[in-house]
Amino acid sequence: MNVILVGAGGHARVVADCIRAGGGTVAAYVDRRVAAWLDAARYDSDEAVPADGQPVAMGLGGVRPEVLARRLALLEAYLQRGFDAPALRHPRSWTGEDVSMAEGAMVLAGALIQPGVVLARGVIVNTGAIVEHETHIGTGTHVAPGAVVLGECRIGANCLIGAGAVLLPGTGIEDGTLVSAATRYPR
Repeated sequence: MNVILVGAGGHARVVADCIRAGGGTVAAYVDRRVAAWLDAARYDSDEAVPADGQPVAMGLGGVRPEVLARRLALLEAYLQRGFDAPALRHPRSWTGEDVSMAEGAMVLAGALIQPGVVLARGVIVNTGAIVEHETHIGTGTHVAPGAVVLGECRIGANCLIGAGAVLLPGTGIEDGTLVSAATRYPR
């Protein structure tokens, strides 16, 4: 699968690795700046990308809810233009039975996703994160590296679950919530 990577910063390198590890290639990328690490065609704006059937992958990350909301809006703009955004799963991650991954969702290297989990559109489950059984993660949310989301949690849209944070079983998180790194929630 040839993919157009939207963004070419640090998070994009991790997404590109995921694409390549899964047997795909980054055919082009969208960024105002040239990315020396990336050997692919470059578009300097989202509007310049032709809707020619190549799928996109969001190479933009985010560590604040308002940034995650903008990231999700950009993904939705690409989808409205007719682009596909397949769910991505790094081959060195693990997903259990009956896991649902919507378009644009990504599970990166070392992440563990247990049975019955739902990852909505544009979700990032980052490096080494754990999402336990029957949890629902809302659109655009980012589960940062090393975070642990225990069973039956309900996480809203555009939330950040910070690096190393732990959500206790059955926790509910409202849209736009930032759970700080290395915290236990609720306290």
